[in-house]
Amino acid sequence: MGARGGVSRVALPAAGSVMTFGALDGGTAPGQMGCRSLARELARWGVRELR
Repeated sequence: MGARGGVSRVALPAAGSVMTFGALDGGTAPGQMGCRSLARELARWGVRELR
């Protein structure tokens, strides 16, 4: 995934993707985000819920 892969976790749901992934206990690989960080970033991008 790499360090830049984290952007896809936020940008794709913001563009309408129906799935993303957040690790329960923080990132497990470079670029992965924990659930709390992911939720915070999704809110910054205006994503309020995933469907």
